[in-house]
Amino acid sequence: VDGRTVGDAIHSTPVMSSNTVYFGCNDGTVYGVERAGKMEVSRRFKTGAPVTAGVLLEGDVLYICSQDYFVYAIPAIQPQAGKSSPSKGTSKR
Repeated sequence: VDGRTVGDAIHSTPVMSSNTVYFGCNDGTVYGVERAGKMEVSRRFKTGAPVTAGVLLEGDVLYICSQDYFVYAIPAIQPQAGKSSPSKGTSKR
């Protein structure tokens, strides 16, 4: 995967923050693409399975439902290195 491509098909509905478009991919990754400039992938968050449901943006948090039976909550704004880690919720199968 380079800065302009993703690893598999995209079935999720995208969501936009002020500067970034986020979407899930069948390769199990949520990608963030900057709207300005070269439209390159600027963020990646790997889950354990395909992400086919839409990504929800609430405030500065992205909520991601993955087919690994987890719901993830990650900051929509790129945290400084070592400052934050994503939360992984549990769900019943």
